[in-house]
Amino acid sequence: MSIFMLNYIFIMATFYWILQQQSIYFIYLIFGGIPILEYLNDSLPPPFPLRLRPRPSTRMDNVLLWFWYPMQVLMCWLFLSTKQDTWTDSVSMGLMMAFGINVAHELIHKTSPFHKWCGRRLLEFSGYGFWEWQHIKGHHKNVGLLEDPATAPKGMSVYAFIPRCIKGTIQQAWEMNPSEFKKSIFRTGIVEMLILIVFGVNGMLFHLRASCISILFLETINYLEHYGLTRDFDETVKETHSWDAPYSWSSIILFKLPFHADHHLYARKGFSELEIKTNSPTYPFSYPIMVILSFFPPLFFKVSHPQLS
Repeated sequence: MSIFMLNYIFIMATFYWILQQQSIYFIYLIFGGIPILEYLNDSLPPPFPLRLRPRPSTRMDNVLLWFWYPMQVLMCWLFLSTKQDTWTDSVSMGLMMAFGINVAHELIHKTSPFHKWCGRRLLEFSGYGFWEWQHIKGHHKNVGLLEDPATAPKGMSVYAFIPRCIKGTIQQAWEMNPSEFKKSIFRTGIVEMLILIVFGVNGMLFHLRASCISILFLETINYLEHYGLTRDFDETVKETHSWDAPYSWSSIILFKLPFHADHHLYARKGFSELEIKTNSPTYPFSYPIMVILSFFPPLFFKVSHPQLS
């Protein structure tokens, strides 16, 4: 049994909150409940604190990834069929879709055509299908260089970074593969058309808002992953060019994405195999808190800059 099955317990709870028209509790869970769980976990004496140690990938790991897309589509259908399409609902759905992009990130790095197919469908559901090859062939090659749109130089705020990153991602994706770029946009258009036919204009607008919010969350995480960690053009990628955030519960819900330095060194590793690198800079708080801090640049700079000097 995989500890990452806990992700689906959170999803079941979210389904319940949607039925109760209280989807905002999903936001409370991510940005409030998860940090509290991590604080309690770290306060326990050994051997009780939860630790995520590297282990070989299993078939169950793959099943957990494969099922994310139908669960995400079901959640969107549940929102729309119960006519819950407020901005709060859009943020909740957008946050779930951002987790879907993270799952897609894991899938597109695998060699199996089926894995890649599942990852592409998740990305296209958010309108970001072209992120696949830009991320793999662009970001992983250029991480730490200023020509990489996902690397924020020291002193850049998240508000300056996000439009720069989205623009650079679109431009590089188009330059790398214009044919596939058009196909990904076309397939996203089919998704929007189906939602329009079944749920009307309000349903389509709800999904578009949620898609935009999911992309904003994705790029905020991109900001955190490599903020201020630049390198010279002739310097190879090292563990010092990615931030780690080795905190228990946030790493579970993000399938160990915060173990990011190891991922950039060995991109083919499955999420369960990732480990923390001793020389990578480490955030003092987990991703949910760091996302909030990034919205307040002076506070974010205060906690991150000491490790950059």
